[in-house]
Amino acid sequence: MIKKAFIILLFSLIFMPVFARASFVSVLMYAKNENSSWEKEISMNVGQNFEFLTVVKNNSDSSLENVNLEITFPKDVLSNGVAEINGKKVETDLNNGVNIGAFLPGEEKAIYFQAKSVTLNSKTQNGEISAKVFSDGYESSDFVETTLNPYNFQIARTAKKA
Repeated sequence: MIKKAFIILLFSLIFMPVFARASFVSVLMYAKNENSSWEKEISMNVGQNFEFLTVVKNNSDSSLENVNLEITFPKDVLSNGVAEINGKKVETDLNNGVNIGAFLPGEEKAIYFQAKSVTLNSKTQNGEISAKVFSDGYESSDFVETTLNPYNFQIARTAKKA
């Protein structure tokens, strides 16, 4: 009986912190264009600007220091290099991550940024824009599914009189 209790205790000490880590900090990500509401899926046309909202929350009973957010874009999507963190504009390269500060227990922060599809491919591409948040060994991630629509060239032919 003591051996069984020891094994259960050992299991909980080794594996429970791994399971609990993901719940201490959370991130949700949404996207929209001028014609839509916040969604988990977005269809992007070439040259069109899109807004992204990432909500990060400290779900723990203790403060988190140096919380970092990293956004991963498909190769044919570019950020404008500016993020708005709880209303404060910050110039940043979101691909390399940005420190979004400390979080008190239960605190949430909203991060807005814009991106543009610049694909010139002839085929529709499906992918995702993902957000990863991490601090003090805890991390969480979320994503928005994207459809990158190809560039449509319209060629007009005119005739000249000879």
